[in-house]
Formats: sequence, C-alpha cells, structure tokens
Amino acid sequence: YKALDYLNSAIEKEPDWAPLYAGLAELWMWIQQAGYEPPSVAAPKIFENLNKAVKLDPDLAEVHYLSAMIAQLVEWNWEKSEKEFLKALAINPSDSWSRLLYSQLLLILQRNDEALAQRELGAGLDPLNPAMKLLYSGSLVQAGDFKTALLVAEELVAADPMDLNANSMVEIAAYHLGEYDKVIKSVKHTLPFSIEEDIYEGIVRIYNESGIEAAYKELMKHMEKYAENNPISFAFLSGGYIIANQPDKAMDWIEKGFEVHDPQITYIAASGRHYEQLFGNPRFIAICEKANLPLPAAN
Repeated sequence: YKALDYLNSAIEKEPDWAPLYAGLAELWMWIQQAGYEPPSVAAPKIFENLNKAVKLDPDLAEVHYLSAMIAQLVEWNWEKSEKEFLKALAINPSDSWSRLLYSQLLLILQRNDEALAQRELGAGLDPLNPAMKLLYSGSLVQAGDFKTALLVAEELVAADPMDLNANSMVEIAAYHLGEYDKVIKSVKHTLPFSIEEDIYEGIVRIYNESGIEAAYKELMKHMEKYAENNPISFAFLSGGYIIANQPDKAMDWIEKGFEVHDPQITYIAASGRHYEQLFGNPRFIAICEKANLPLPAAN
C-alpha cells in the first residue's frame, strides 16, 4: 500500500505530529473495512496509531472522529461511537466526514430522522467531493431512498467507470429498484478480483436467458473459488447469495463475518443492504443480538 509508505516516510520526518498517526489509523481502518486485511492484522495497527495520536493531541477533531469510527467498526461500541462523533463535531461543526459517518451510525441504530438531518448537513458541506458523494449514496441506500442513491452513484460511475465502491452502490440500489440490467453491468466492477471477459460474458448470457437469480448463482461459484485462497469480506459473499436466493449460504458467510469481527457486520440490520429477507431468520437474529444491534422488523 503506497499510502502506508508515504505516511511512514512523513512520520520519520515529523515524529511528533498527531495528524500523521491519525492518518495511519484511518488508513488501516479502511484497509480492514474493504477486506484487504483481516481484523487480526489491521486492528492492532489501528489502535497503535490512534493511541499515539491521542497522546500527542487529545483535542484534535480528527482523533475523536477516528475514535468514533473505530468504536463503530472495530469495537462495535455504539454508545462510545456516538459520544466521540459528538466530540468531533463540537470541535469542528463543519466536518462533512463526521456528519455523514455519524449519519450512518444513526441509521445502524435505526434513528432514521436524526440520521436524515446529519446526512443532509454533511452532503451540503462538501457537495462536489466524490468521496462525500459516495458516503451520501451509501447513507441514502441505508435509509431506503434507492432512487436518489442510484442517481448519485451513477454520477460517480460516469466520472470513473471502474470505481468499485460506486459500482457497488449502483448494484445495491438498482437491485432494490428491480433494474437488473444495471445490476449485471455494474457487477463486473464490484468484484474483489478481475473477472475474465469470457466468464463475465457467460454470466451475462445466463442473465439474459434465465434472469438475475440464475446469473448470481453462477457468479457465486467464482466468488467461492476466489475466497478459498484470498482474504475477502463476508459482505461480498453474503450479498451475492441473497440475490442468488440462497439464504442459508448467505447466513453461513454472515456467521463467518461475525467470527472474524468483520466491520461490515455493523450494517446488517439496517435496511437497504440486501439482508431484508433474513430479518426474521433465527440465525440472523442471533448474530444481531451478539453484536448488540437493534433487531430489525421482519418482512
């Protein structure tokens, strides 16, 4: 990861500057969030660098923002996460990142009206930033506003057709809207590996002949093969199995995600992340209870 090299090089020159350690902690947090490294590797790096940043500058807004995100994604401590977000926003009320990510926490806690207020504030603070647009699209998905989420995500894909995260938002929002042609088009760029053209064309052919469910059943065979030898977030597998209408296999991967403390577990009880058909599943409810997540209403 070149970003790690750059930050470590900067620390060699400025070893007492807290924002550099905050940057390292955040980078390791997103590396874990994306599934590039398992929590067993990333989490110690996250806490090591966060603790250094706190020691050097405990009143830095970025320190409290990071503490909030780590409490949410790594510790699964919702009360601590909210307290730290509020501290960060008290120091810097114009921090769009804190606003939008606090909105995501509120959606996880199913406090949707409060989340809406924070979401609109955050999006308005930095409306042209692609990263802000991506977060905005994600919070719209969680809030169930798939139409607007799709419009925002498609703007990002138009600017960068290979953007994995933006294509993932298109995939989720388009699926909920029943726009399956867009789902199949986006999935080529949402996988954690480069899919060979002939394999992708085969999946498209199955979709055209037999529909979205059959296409994803074929896709999941390649996903499982990749997962045999590569680290992968459970979300890639479980979401695909939901679309393939294989809920038991989706639950297998959700349980694996919980076992390794995958940060994406924090989003499973919020609407809009594919998991609605599992909301009444006893295995799903058990995971929510273990993770101290509010239980969603069964469909």
